[in-house]
Amino acid sequence: MTYRTGRKASTALPGLIALVLFALFTSAGAGECRAEETNATAAPKEPGYTVVFQGVEGDLRDLLQQISVAAGKSDEPFVSSGLIARRIEDDKKLFQTALNSKGYMDSSVKADLNTGVKPPVLTYTVDTGPPFILEGISYEVNGAVEGMTLPDAQALGLDVGARFDAVTVVAVSRKVQTQLADNGYPFPKVAKPRILADFQAHTARAVYMVTPGPKADFGATEISGLTTVDEEFVRAYIPWQEGELFDRTEFDTYYDRLSQLNLFSTIRIDPDTKLDDSGRVPIKVQLTERKQRTIRAGLGYSSDKGPQAHVGWEHRNLLGGGEKLKASIRASGVESEAGLAYSSPRFLGRELSFDLDGKYVKSDTEAYKANTFETGFLISKEVVDHLSMGGGLRYRHGDIIEDESRPFDNNRLYDLLSVVLKASWDNRDSVLDPTSGHNIDLRVEPFFPVGNTEGASSEFVQTVLSATSYLKLLDSPRLVLAGRGAAGASWGVTSDDLPATLRFYPGGGGSVRGYGYQMAGPVSGSTPQGGAAFLEFSAEARAMLTEKFGIVPFLDGGYAYEDPFDINGDMLFGAGLGIRYHTSFGPLRADVAIPLKRRKDVDDPFQFYISIGQAF
Repeated sequence: MTYRTGRKASTALPGLIALVLFALFTSAGAGECRAEETNATAAPKEPGYTVVFQGVEGDLRDLLQQISVAAGKSDEPFVSSGLIARRIEDDKKLFQTALNSKGYMDSSVKADLNTGVKPPVLTYTVDTGPPFILEGISYEVNGAVEGMTLPDAQALGLDVGARFDAVTVVAVSRKVQTQLADNGYPFPKVAKPRILADFQAHTARAVYMVTPGPKADFGATEISGLTTVDEEFVRAYIPWQEGELFDRTEFDTYYDRLSQLNLFSTIRIDPDTKLDDSGRVPIKVQLTERKQRTIRAGLGYSSDKGPQAHVGWEHRNLLGGGEKLKASIRASGVESEAGLAYSSPRFLGRELSFDLDGKYVKSDTEAYKANTFETGFLISKEVVDHLSMGGGLRYRHGDIIEDESRPFDNNRLYDLLSVVLKASWDNRDSVLDPTSGHNIDLRVEPFFPVGNTEGASSEFVQTVLSATSYLKLLDSPRLVLAGRGAAGASWGVTSDDLPATLRFYPGGGGSVRGYGYQMAGPVSGSTPQGGAAFLEFSAEARAMLTEKFGIVPFLDGGYAYEDPFDINGDMLFGAGLGIRYHTSFGPLRADVAIPLKRRKDVDDPFQFYISIGQAF
């Protein structure tokens, strides 16, 4: 290329300088040489090229294509064979590393570039050779400690006799380190393994370089970051004792216990970097407290209850020991409630939970109008992981203003004292939106009339058993099967003997959807009768369509029975479809359901429900 001198040189020369500077800049950023870029601008650009792999299939082919430099740039214009040759050399190094990691250590790769076709075709022919088999593992220990044992391949989850896989073998280093930390070694180090390959036998062995460090016991625990929470309260949850053999799994136990208190936004538990003068390892616990007070409010709507609202206030650390005080008000078209509750996670300084509550309820339902007050306490303990059991006392006072199905009970007063016995198993992964685990609750409650109770004067026992279960079938898109079952009975009485507020009334958004509130049972005209026993079940398929939106087809069933010894009457079934919008505080729920056995002049064609949280 030539440039004229004279008047036009003043404009051409700066343009040339700019072009050279641009070429230098782009070649440095892209890793290509200046000469190639000059050629690219000097000659017409050819279309891209095609990359073909031969000799490999499936996941191995996908891996090579993913890491290939040439394949990654195949859509770029074809510049020169020299440029492709350099990409081939880069690819061969990457392919060899990838093939080695998958156990093909005696492999070879050939490349052929055919520029006689349009677009050019680059063919990689891969000869993997026979796969290398994992023969076993061994250790080289720096500073071996007498009595120290290290896990064998089987204990680490390695499949001796299978094809060597570098990812699995390297990941085991972490498992070795964890096992040492769980058995008395607070500062273990395990380097990435050295691989010994036998190219005649086509076997490989992993050799792990282990530096266990000193074996030690737990030393003193230092807790920092507390402002309003009492330190002794936090110390009471420490699962280890000073002088016990160091075991890092105890950190997980302590973390879980502190997390469940809902008092801390961050929890960090670490061993000190060195031993103390007595040869023990001090433990450092760093905590950041959450805000201890919360105000909550919510709205909902259902076609059977109408608009619903609730507001609540909570203090999670009332006296410095994790004590909670809650006040709440709920209101709907059929029921209003005001309540106050107090709970202490360590009652009398022991691993006992103490709960005390009282509430006033004003009801105006299709079945009855009533004002009730109840209060009581419950003392419970987690006897094993996920299983808690407890007992307490409860007092109820009720004024049945109007009993629609039993007019003879109008203006009935009752006072009842009960003994509450509870057992609960809960290993769900979430409360608002569980995807796995189970929750089983059993309540046994003997009732005793006291004061001026009218009507039944005999004692009776009420039992309720409920269970929910969750199974994740797919991770992406997420699909969860959810099931719920419940049954209850009042023993020693019939429906006529029970106060209206203590009968069972299936139906509604938290029960049998598709039927009105309290309506999934026997009726007199359009008035629900309730019963002394009930059965319920629900099944849902919770499918996420996007990251935020999901759909939930469901089927519910249930019925109330007059006598627990005489289960007569067909169950009622409702089916429907819901949508879920997932937020940071839980899913927003909207369900529409129809009664599958619609009763004339009793059941509406459909019901719909809007609220926060899953149905169960």
